[in-house]
Amino acid sequence: AFADQAAVALENARLHEDAQRRNRELALLNQVAELASRPTAPAAMLQQILEALMPALGFEAGWITLPGATLDEPPLIAAHCGISPQFLAAEAAGSLATCPSCTYVLAHGKIAGPWMVSQCPRLDPAVIAEEGLLNHIGVPLQASERILGILNVGFRKPAAYGERQQVLLTAVGRQVGLALDNAHLYRSLQEYAVRLEETVARRTGELAQANERLKELDRLRREFIAQASHELRTPLTNIKTSVYLLDRGKPEKRGQYMATLNREADVLHRLIEDLLALLSLDLGHLRPVRQPVAVAALVERLAAEQADLLAGRGLTLRVTCVPDLPQIQADPRLLTQALVNLIANAAERAPRGGELDLVCGWQPTESDWVTIAVREPAMITASVAGAGLRWAICEEIARRHGGRLTDDERSVTLWLPVGGE
Repeated sequence: AFADQAAVALENARLHEDAQRRNRELALLNQVAELASRPTAPAAMLQQILEALMPALGFEAGWITLPGATLDEPPLIAAHCGISPQFLAAEAAGSLATCPSCTYVLAHGKIAGPWMVSQCPRLDPAVIAEEGLLNHIGVPLQASERILGILNVGFRKPAAYGERQQVLLTAVGRQVGLALDNAHLYRSLQEYAVRLEETVARRTGELAQANERLKELDRLRREFIAQASHELRTPLTNIKTSVYLLDRGKPEKRGQYMATLNREADVLHRLIEDLLALLSLDLGHLRPVRQPVAVAALVERLAAEQADLLAGRGLTLRVTCVPDLPQIQADPRLLTQALVNLIANAAERAPRGGELDLVCGWQPTESDWVTIAVREPAMITASVAGAGLRWAICEEIARRHGGRLTDDERSVTLWLPVGGE
């Protein structure tokens, strides 16, 4: 009877010990789950889990290895406890492809070990001896069918390891693997949210800029219509007046009326031609065909062609070019059209007997610009019909060449990049 009672007592004690052990294992798994659920970075989360596992599982050293894109690349030691900096550096430096334990775990998703640390070909025997580790176990960190890394458990003295410990380590490895996978997903979502926020902010800014540009274009359109209407109104008014005078004016002045009518018809014709040219530029029908252009030669030739026309108005055109003026990449036809318009504007504003200057310069200190300036006399008359349209044409031609048009009280300057970009 006493023997039976002793057997029952021993069995109860064993059952009690098993129950306590299962409670400790469940508590450990719950602790790992709780640490994994915290909103921390993956490395910090793995370090906290490793520090919790060491006392609970009774191992003396531990490190978590995350492989690179290939086994030939050095791994990342994401967390570690109980190992020296020298051992850590050696673990992080070698290729996992030469380690039978690591390759087995990563290939099969099963626990490897216990392995004698001294048999690891990746580590220097001197480093192993100084660290004092006898055995280690490699536990796969598994999420679904993917092996994300290895939990390495190290012992400096002989330790019992059986099926119970293997089941527990397998469960821990799966929990840590899922936690690591969730952390990666969470980080990816955070990064995606940041990128999405940046994209939305950038696109919102672009839409705001586009909206402001549309407002500006609408304002310029209204201004252009008003300007074109104003410039067309003047010759039309003069034409109507001349027609009226031809019908009811003094007969002896019919020749004068006809001369005015023809002159204003020519002005109206030029205005319409300018409008059509501006429309062609705006629609892209007139695209610059760039080629090397010697600016000084083009300007000299243009001045000779304009000399008779200017002389008829009692004007002279003087050309000045700096020496060694570089060539530019430009469309000579459009460039000539722009300069003819600038000269026409200046000529129509200048008083008879005046002198216009056509000055070519080079500004190498300002992003390498070639400048062509049309300078008017000090005394000028009021603005004339068509001047605004010609300015718009010149400005568009300059823009198509990567340049710009500027003006001050007495001159208008066409800026063109030497590279023609």
